[in-house]
Amino acid sequence: MIYRQNLHTHNVYCDGRGTLREFTLAAIDQGLEALGFSCHSYQYFSPVYTISEENTVKYKAEIKALKEEFEGKIRLYAGLEVDMLSRPDVSGLDYTIGSSHWMKLGDDFVEFDKRIEIFQEILDKYFDGDIWAFLEKYYSEISLLSTHGRFDVVGHFDLVTRHCESEHPFFDRSDKRYLDLAKDAIHNIVKDIRIFEVNVGCFAYGTGNIPYPEPELIREIKAAGGSVIITNDAHDREKLSLGLDRGVEIIKSAGFDEVMIMTDHGFDGMKI
Repeated sequence: MIYRQNLHTHNVYCDGRGTLREFTLAAIDQGLEALGFSCHSYQYFSPVYTISEENTVKYKAEIKALKEEFEGKIRLYAGLEVDMLSRPDVSGLDYTIGSSHWMKLGDDFVEFDKRIEIFQEILDKYFDGDIWAFLEKYYSEISLLSTHGRFDVVGHFDLVTRHCESEHPFFDRSDKRYLDLAKDAIHNIVKDIRIFEVNVGCFAYGTGNIPYPEPELIREIKAAGGSVIITNDAHDREKLSLGLDRGVEIIKSAGFDEVMIMTDHGFDGMKI
């Protein structure tokens, strides 16, 4: 294994399967050198799949205890995946992943990261069925990610391509209109947040053949002066290491000769 850490993981405090201890033991068993816990942060507008404020305190304390217990066996880091609209308490964390799963549309908070038939309903109700209106809103909003809080990593930047490998995709991800929106957003974001995750969860869970972001956008991150980490958005402790080395090959093909890793002194580069 080349890449021996995973910083995007979900456990029983949110929507994952397994306790922090179980994830830690599984990570050691799978040969990881570092593991980051990144529960979905508390969202004042919705409790769905997220950690509560009360449990956030317990979560931080439990990670601190596990760090001490497993010192010398694996490096553990406390993080949260923070939806950009949620603005939770991020004190006492080692890192944060800034993501977008929701939009505020009028008075409604709308989660768009849903199965295909529900996404179609959202598109019809709020955008008159116009996928380009949705994409323009998504990328205009995520371009402003840094104005919503302190984020160390940009999470699954092109999540809006979720259904592009389905039988009836909403748009062609090679369409220049789409690529221009995404690339402009990359150049805006990288001014303040340099690290993007290359999320290879599709390989770990067998849900697709193209990571977030897709290779052309990974090349654009490189061109914009950004850096990358590799994660697989693990919700299952048995899959913590799956796809990570495939991610290394993808970023090398996109022109990267270095990948970022988390250390006890923050993020640092590792030659690949």
